[in-house]
Formats: sequence, structure tokens, C-alpha cells
Amino acid sequence: MAIDKRILKTRERIQNAFMILTLEKETSKITVSDLSDKASINRSTFYLHYKDPAEVGKEIDGRISVAISSLMGTFSLEDIYGTSYSIFAKLTEQMEANDLIRNYIIYSKNSVAVIENIKKILAENITRAVQENGKQPTDYLVPFISSGIIDCYFSWCRSDVKIPLGQLIGQFASITARLIENLV
Repeated sequence: MAIDKRILKTRERIQNAFMILTLEKETSKITVSDLSDKASINRSTFYLHYKDPAEVGKEIDGRISVAISSLMGTFSLEDIYGTSYSIFAKLTEQMEANDLIRNYIIYSKNSVAVIENIKKILAENITRAVQENGKQPTDYLVPFISSGIIDCYFSWCRSDVKIPLGQLIGQFASITARLIENLV
């Protein structure tokens, strides 16, 4: 059964309003009135789609997580540079294609949860790659590697002066290769 386009459009307006508001204030301080005003809808319309602002945030985060999971692809220990470059080039391309999503992930007051989820997805990919090579990774180095890579990447995204993405990924790959030697 197809969903009415008006429903999809209204939900999109509410989600866009939420993402814009997270640039201005903490998620917990966003009210239904804030969302209704920003989305140019009335409160009753909001309640037809969501029970509260937190539900909007969870839906957005879920949508972003699914999209990022599909971008991650397969992390390969044999080609750390190539797979890392592929992952971050796709991520960068997707964020450049949608300013609202990029700003939500990089600058919003809600970005901590989104970025933590991205770290978790990368850690799962690294763990899977190490296990596919017949090794058991340690519990502490995989989160260290994924957190370091993601934090550096988002620092790069926020920076006014950027080195080329290929050079950044080269640095990631070099450091990651040395760290992965300690995982196995």
C-alpha cells in the first residue's frame, strides 16, 4: 500500500524543521510548538505524525544510520586505504548533496548521538574484517580506531582549511594499518 505523498511531504517538513532547530538548541528543548512554527503546520497536524519531538529525532537518526550503514560497504584489511577512501568519499558526497543533513550531522546539538552511531557502524565493520581474517580483535582497540577515524573526519569536515580527502584518508590508512597490527 502506497503512502499518500502529502503525508510524506508533511513528515519531511517536520523532520527538516527538527534538523534546523537542532542547530539552534538542545534536542530536549525543542517543543512541538517550535516544530509546528518552523514547519508551518499546526500542532494537531504534528500529532497526526509524531507523539513528541524525540520521536522525530529518533526517526531522523534511524534514517541516517541506515544510509550510512549502506555507505560503509565492506572494510578490507588488505586494502585499508582503498576501502577507507571509498567509505569516506561516499559519506562526503552524500553530505555535500544535502546541506541540511550535513549540518545536522556536523554542527547540530544532536550530532553527538549521530556521530556515536557512525563510530559504532565503523567499529562493527573493522571487527568483521579482522574476524574474517581469522583473528579476534581486542575489545578496546577497535573502538579506539573507529573513534579516532570518525572524530578526525568530522574535525576535517568542520575545518575551514582542508587537506585533500585522499591525503586525509592516506593518514587514516597508515595509522589504522599500524593499529590493526596490534589487534591481531
